[in-house]
Amino acid sequence: MPDSVPESNPDLRKIIHVDIDAFFAAVEQRDKPELRGLPVVVGGDPKGRGVVATCSYEARRFGIYSAMSATRVRPLCPQAIFVRPRMDAYREASRPRPITKIPCSSTASLNLHRGISSRHSKTTASHLY
Repeated sequence: MPDSVPESNPDLRKIIHVDIDAFFAAVEQRDKPELRGLPVVVGGDPKGRGVVATCSYEARRFGIYSAMSATRVRPLCPQAIFVRPRMDAYREASRPRPITKIPCSSTASLNLHRGISSRHSKTTASHLY
């Protein structure tokens, strides 16, 4: 067991893990409102040798995940909507910008000593744009 470090230690190492695996799918849903709430798969051609780059949370409910062969998606979720990656759009969406307001009703706070606490519902990347 590692040595215990007092919380007041300013040299305490802090690690923040942010799961942005569904980021590409969230950008697609942001840019194309007709995709919101639907199982979106970003990746290669499901009729060829494509691979799932990422998928929306709606698609994950069917057992779809990143790096899965795209041909395995159809049997799991026949209604999945495939979109080709748009790296320029993802690059633009991830460009640093000052936050003047966060247009969502969900709030979260982070105490690096004690972990994450949140109120209301989970906020997805698409809510932050």
